[in-house]
Parts: sequence; structure tokens; C-alpha cells
Amino acid sequence: MFNPNEACKAQAKYQKDNKVPAFSPANGRCFSCKKNIYQEIKKMGSDGIEFSTGISVESAGNHLITSCPHCHRSFCD
Repeated sequence: MFNPNEACKAQAKYQKDNKVPAFSPANGRCFSCKKNIYQEIKKMGSDGIEFSTGISVESAGNHLITSCPHCHRSFCD
């Protein structure tokens, strides 16, 4: 499920619970591509197959986010 507000909260909780640094932007917007990392964006691959990028609520609550799923820019640099 993609829900930017809930995913942002889930990531903040994951960081706090696991005592890990906050690399992801607090507002969810990538500083490089300006897209919300928690928003699902559908794309078309060069092979003509549609795929999605974005971080779901479930993923945000279970993994430390260190880069943008859309442009792949690292938040750790």
C-alpha cells in the first residue's frame, strides 16, 4: 500500500525503534529529483513492460531508506 503520510511515519518509527540514523528526507521529497519517495510512480521500461517505483508503508516500516527509489540518488553522501 502506498500512502506518503503513513510511510513517512513508518520510516520515522523504524529509525527510532532501531536506533539508526535518519537518511531519508523528513518531508519525503528527494532533494535531487524532487519526487516524493513514498509516492508510487508508474513507469514504462525500455522493453515496454510497465513497472512502479516508490516506497510502500510496509517497506518504510521494515527497512532503512538510504536512497531515492525514483532517481536512485543516495541520501548518505
